[in-house]
Amino acid sequence: MACESNAPRNPSTISDRAANPKSDSSAAWVASPIDATSVDGSWFIADAEQDAVIVIGANGMLRHRFGRRGSGPGELKTPTAVGVKGDSIFVADIGNRRLTTFTRDGAFVSSRVAPTDCSNSSAAGIRAATEAVFVLYKCRLSISEVELRVVEFRDGNFVRSTLADTVRAREPNVSPVAFPLFDVSGDILVLGNGHGPCLKLLRLDSMRSASPFCLEQVGQVRASTEALSRLRSRTRGALDVPDFLPRALAVALDGDNLFVLHPVDDDRTEWLVLNVSRPNESPTVVAGPLTSRSFFDGRDLLSFSGESGGYVPEIAPMRTAR
Repeated sequence: MACESNAPRNPSTISDRAANPKSDSSAAWVASPIDATSVDGSWFIADAEQDAVIVIGANGMLRHRFGRRGSGPGELKTPTAVGVKGDSIFVADIGNRRLTTFTRDGAFVSSRVAPTDCSNSSAAGIRAATEAVFVLYKCRLSISEVELRVVEFRDGNFVRSTLADTVRAREPNVSPVAFPLFDVSGDILVLGNGHGPCLKLLRLDSMRSASPFCLEQVGQVRASTEALSRLRSRTRGALDVPDFLPRALAVALDGDNLFVLHPVDDDRTEWLVLNVSRPNESPTVVAGPLTSRSFFDGRDLLSFSGESGGYVPEIAPMRTAR
């Protein structure tokens, strides 16, 4: 999943506090949580500002951290995605345009460049399935056009690269994709560009589209969109109404359940759950409204509360809001 980062802070301050905030070595502070995944009771968080992976336990306390800024072995520049399979941790090192592998203990294993024929390609998402690791690569064809390719690895070996989507900007000279949305569950892969309301479902065996899935088609979100349209019509443009719906900000796929983070207004978000087998059913709100960044693993919600100099992670079971 992906989240939007805030303005940069002092890296040295954040690094010191992440290791020992307020003289409490068990607490975890994160500067810019871009992606997170959970395995065996631990959360692995890609911190783009600290150029590190922060590992916390189910209680939110720091277990360990690894990575530092640079281009050498084991060094990172703006990690934007993290995936875990077995004893291996895969990190999308977007600043160095490579995929870097560590052990669970944080020891460097290897780095590889994108196995695609695109000269301007970088790993933007990583998810592990039962037998393979899938890496989403973002290939910039021009300022306003981006290809999204899914690359499959098995036992550390390249298997195939498949074009999943080509995204064009609605306006010239504007990047159509910032941090793509990406998750895998069973034989289905979900993909989104992070800007619009539509998600793409692909079958892993063939990488062919299973079905498109647009939030505009969902009753509850559609009603919100219509309400916004009526409000704009009544005010005849005199009122500056934010265009915040519908849009997918993050996704999590768990069997037939598709969890989508979307904005409620300018400051709040909520998680919806939808059934991919029954796309016309109205969604259920399972968490929110939230005022902090959040990630979901199909069971627990990882959120971050803002503090001076960083964010403190908090983990709680997903609750039913309505």
